[in-house]
Amino acid sequence: VKEPDQLVSLAIHTQEKIYDSTFTYPDLEFFQDNADVFEGVLTFKSMSHSWQWQRDQTRKIVAEWVSRDYFNTLGVKTCVGRFFSAQEQSVPNAYPVVVLNHAFWTREFNSSSDILGTDIIINDRSHTIVGVAEPGFEGMRPSRSPDLWLPMMMMVQVSGGALTRDTNYEVIGRLRGDVSRGNAETQLTALLPELDKNANHSEGKWGQGRVVLQRCGHGSLAGKDRGAAWVGSLLFLAVTGMVLLIACANMANLLLARALARRREIATRLALGAGRFDLIRQLLCESLVLALAGGLVGLWLTHGAVQLFMAMRPADVKLPQAIGLDTRVVVFTLFLSLLTTLIFGLIPALQGTRVAIYQALKENPGMLRSDTKRFSMRNILIAAQITFCVVLLMTAGLLLRNLHKIMHSDFGFDIKQTLLVQLPESLFSEKDVDPYSIHERVMDQVKALPDIEAACLVGQPQLSGGCLETSVSVPGMENGQQAITYNVGPDYFKTLRIGVTQGREFSLRDRKGQKNVVILNETLARSLWPKENPIGQILNGSDKKTYEVCGVVANSTYHDVRETPQPAVYYCALQGGGASCLIVRSKGQPALLQQVLEKKILALDPSMPRPRAKTYAQQIQGVLIGERVASLFITMLGIGGLLLASVGLYGIVSYMGRLRTSEIGIRIALGAQRFDIIRLVVRQAMRIILVGLLVGMCVAVPFGILLSKMTPFELPLFDPVTFVLVTLTLFLTAVLACLLPALRAARTDPMVALRYE
Repeated sequence: VKEPDQLVSLAIHTQEKIYDSTFTYPDLEFFQDNADVFEGVLTFKSMSHSWQWQRDQTRKIVAEWVSRDYFNTLGVKTCVGRFFSAQEQSVPNAYPVVVLNHAFWTREFNSSSDILGTDIIINDRSHTIVGVAEPGFEGMRPSRSPDLWLPMMMMVQVSGGALTRDTNYEVIGRLRGDVSRGNAETQLTALLPELDKNANHSEGKWGQGRVVLQRCGHGSLAGKDRGAAWVGSLLFLAVTGMVLLIACANMANLLLARALARRREIATRLALGAGRFDLIRQLLCESLVLALAGGLVGLWLTHGAVQLFMAMRPADVKLPQAIGLDTRVVVFTLFLSLLTTLIFGLIPALQGTRVAIYQALKENPGMLRSDTKRFSMRNILIAAQITFCVVLLMTAGLLLRNLHKIMHSDFGFDIKQTLLVQLPESLFSEKDVDPYSIHERVMDQVKALPDIEAACLVGQPQLSGGCLETSVSVPGMENGQQAITYNVGPDYFKTLRIGVTQGREFSLRDRKGQKNVVILNETLARSLWPKENPIGQILNGSDKKTYEVCGVVANSTYHDVRETPQPAVYYCALQGGGASCLIVRSKGQPALLQQVLEKKILALDPSMPRPRAKTYAQQIQGVLIGERVASLFITMLGIGGLLLASVGLYGIVSYMGRLRTSEIGIRIALGAQRFDIIRLVVRQAMRIILVGLLVGMCVAVPFGILLSKMTPFELPLFDPVTFVLVTLTLFLTAVLACLLPALRAARTDPMVALRYE
């Protein structure tokens, strides 16, 4: 993308609400025609479609519908062919053309330039390939990078979308070089009263609002993704930094112990005339060899980890192909290796070369005093490792508890024993298709299945990762009311067990040609008729049609599992709008019904890929992919940090025990029992570990608060279950790490230990 810092996402801030992705296509055209501060304005919409080439098997793709001047505004070029012409982007349903993603072109067409002019089938409609985008361009949503691009003017013909009705577009503009963001916001705010007059979905509040422009960020991240990616990157950087600090403290402690064992060697070198700087340089070189070796091994492991991550990611999560090692990553890794050498290698070098020559030369290497001042740095490093482990494990535990709480919270509908499956798109490709006939064809297949309690059709399930909004009003109402909208079939509320509080739900009688009816949720009903009975009232839709309210249902969650009750309106799918998803409630275990249901749906169109039925719980887990990835990532890092600290603790206790062999031998010779030796070794280490636990708990609380403020995770200040589990895990692991060297020390033969005394 050319000069990405000039790209801004437009939002309208009012006293009550922020409107950022709630614009219509006419709103976009208004800014294109009236906003002089922009070189270009664009919008886009991602959708999943089926595609076929040369009678190949039908497969799923992600297509991005783009507005006029999309590619010109972004400054993207083609590597083959051309982009859409002005006429192709202006005339509705006239030019079925397509531009391919470079990666898709390479994968499916073997980078053949002869593909230009070839037709491919998208949703049973022929489209002509006119160009291929340059490599590296992955659209405006890298997490959902498209396989191809289509002109938005063809949306009605291919997907049934309505440009003038949908209110879920994001407006993105490229600022002119001579216009600052502040001046642009001022000029755009002056246009809001005129826009407010023409936008019936603005609720009459845009005229008193102000425009705020947010940078879309570097690369091809749009405004929404930029904030999420930035916060996620900071979170992952913080937790990986903690693991790095644990590893560095671990190595520094071992180097300190090694320097302590070499005191006589260092004292001898100093006595023979070696300078302290020369010894420090030698010790730093030894540390540098370890750091660079670790960095190179880390780069090698990173390459494999990236490949594993790309292979294990969910199928519906797309990532740019550019993810991987490059020069910047290698340079940063080597720089970090040098930095850690200077910081954590310098401390042992300074400590190890600060010796009293006469005392070190006559000192018995097997007799080390535990109360010597030089042990303080070692103790601090051990405590620091435990502290960082506590923070990591507490954060991971709170995230896992939060995820468990979300999955078992009340969504306003019952997700147990339910299955979802997408219907073949060929069912909706015919012109003027009757929704009632589609409903009957699907239900004829479903009714033949055993153990079916209820089934229904829906356009887009609730909590599916997105939702559409529309503007509704009542006669005499000056401004419209924004509401989430769903197209649902008969028995929808029965299938999901959403309570009907007034009136009725849709039935087979509510077909095309009959009276248009809608169902409202309680929030919207109270907003429109606070003191009246909503049943039988007339509602004006954004499509200029009038509807009669036939029912009111309980509130539920629609887009976000944490959202407050939102106004929602349900349209009857049998009267238009389409419903491409089937929801089935089973009397028994839904897993037993899964394969049979897939076969029944495949029978509707055997040429399509086999559909994949999934439970509603799996559907919601897909929506919570961010929380799941963060929880898994931090948990793995917490376990890794715990293993590092345990190995380091075991190593330092074991090494220091060997350095105290003579002392332990004398204690045993004077009558000390094995239990006394074990207690001596373990108690000394456990004091430091308990300090680390206490400090870690104190640090974990503010870190959790900061995490709650920066992310959508609602973490509690104190969770007793997590607290107890983390404390016990760390305590038992530390005891085990100390106990093994202590047992070995307790088995010391005093005759062997004192042989050279």
